[in-house]
Amino acid sequence: MWNDGGGTNPDELTIVYADPEVPVSRPKPCGSGGSTGNSGSGGNGGNDSGGGPCNTIGMSATLNIDPYSMDPQPLDYESAYKEGMMLFAIQGPNGEPECDNVPPAIIPFELTQPPKCTGAGGATSGPAGCATLNLNHNPGNGELDINPPNGFDGDVTADCAIIGLFHFVQYRVNPLPPSDRPALERRDVAMGEDWTPLAANIENLQVLYSQGFGNDFLDEPVAVPVGADPNTWITGVRVTVAGRSASTRLEGASAGVVSVDDTFLRRSYATTVSLRNQLGYALNMSTTPSWN
Repeated sequence: MWNDGGGTNPDELTIVYADPEVPVSRPKPCGSGGSTGNSGSGGNGGNDSGGGPCNTIGMSATLNIDPYSMDPQPLDYESAYKEGMMLFAIQGPNGEPECDNVPPAIIPFELTQPPKCTGAGGATSGPAGCATLNLNHNPGNGELDINPPNGFDGDVTADCAIIGLFHFVQYRVNPLPPSDRPALERRDVAMGEDWTPLAANIENLQVLYSQGFGNDFLDEPVAVPVGADPNTWITGVRVTVAGRSASTRLEGASAGVVSVDDTFLRRSYATTVSLRNQLGYALNMSTTPSWN
């Protein structure tokens, strides 16, 4: 997730990835009948077909999960998530055609009770019996400082959501220039970590993005990526880290961007990463007939 600082100001970068030891899952499909929607406060009530309107996740206290969508599949569904765990619902393309054009969105929520298996299979928590996994959560606990970029939706619908424990690893330069001791810092928002210095005397972080099949790298994507349009996908990232010496008046030193009097020795390090999996899939989509 991008956060451009503007001009020569340092950017902030957030990398999102799923915890490999915690399953990702899908909510139960929304149905047209009944009163036990995917996010209904009363839970599934024994109806394992979903039912009810497709409410926004985080607006009510129960989220009904399809246990067979979990990857990896746990032996005990009720132990897949823990009470007090901060989970995330991420909205985006998930293989359903109606979700191909939804804007991306992210909502965190905290489990207030242990997960509970209900439905036609009874109360057993193993693969043979769990028809629905109920996640009771705090619908008001969604105010984590994850800085979603402009264009990210504020709502996540159950039909287009992926549920899991997602790590939000952020990088920033702090304090911002001009500063005597700038540093590159890191934290994982999902784990409740404080900002931790990674490297001293780092005074700038710049991140550029390329989209689709273009070769231009921009401060921000010109369009919010959507699943049905590979031209909007982020297919390349260029990261530049600018550091300086701890001492001034060294041979080869240069004047600073903010102040001409600081005269530190400066070096910049840049790397460009081509996201070949994204680009390859985008090329495949662009050459596949729409009727296929």
